[in-house]
Amino acid sequence: MDVDLNKLVSSVEQEVRGTGTSELRVTQFNTRIGFMTAAATETGLCLLQYSDSERLGSQFLHIAKALDAVPSVSTNEHLSLIESQLTDWLCAARDTITVPYECYGTEFQKRVWQKISEVPYGSTVTFGEIAFSVNRPGAIRAVAAAIGANTMAVVLPCHRVVSAGGGIKGYSGGIDRKKWLIEFEKNTVKSKNS
Repeated sequence: MDVDLNKLVSSVEQEVRGTGTSELRVTQFNTRIGFMTAAATETGLCLLQYSDSERLGSQFLHIAKALDAVPSVSTNEHLSLIESQLTDWLCAARDTITVPYECYGTEFQKRVWQKISEVPYGSTVTFGEIAFSVNRPGAIRAVAAAIGANTMAVVLPCHRVVSAGGGIKGYSGGIDRKKWLIEFEKNTVKSKNS
């Protein structure tokens, strides 16, 4: 299901009352895993989210406020690049996405997101392993919350983080997409190694 971008932009414009010193462009495109909504500034991507995610509106608002940005339904080179790279990634033509991006969150969230970005394609790690890697071994719930705040679906591959024992829980795109992405990556690695 796609989202009404004009309605999304209008609702964010009403909330952002700053000087609007930067422009935040937003677009939407269809992929084999559903419609995606992406937003970018002149310097890079700042949002890639499933259009049917309940978090989309609040994440877009958070970014617009952090940037003091005026949103508009339009495109730029970063938005064109993410559409192209994600399409290739979903066809197993590439295993990395290299579009420039910027994440807006707390220092702890950024540390968690950095660790997620280091999880190899086709692999999974547990929430506990991420917590340990950021020197907060007892903070599994805080790690899960940071992962839930990720505004870069697939780019920052939080779908690669699973529960202890391999259980699949929580994902902004839904459990079925998370399972699909994990299996897709594992099968792609397996076929390349055959």
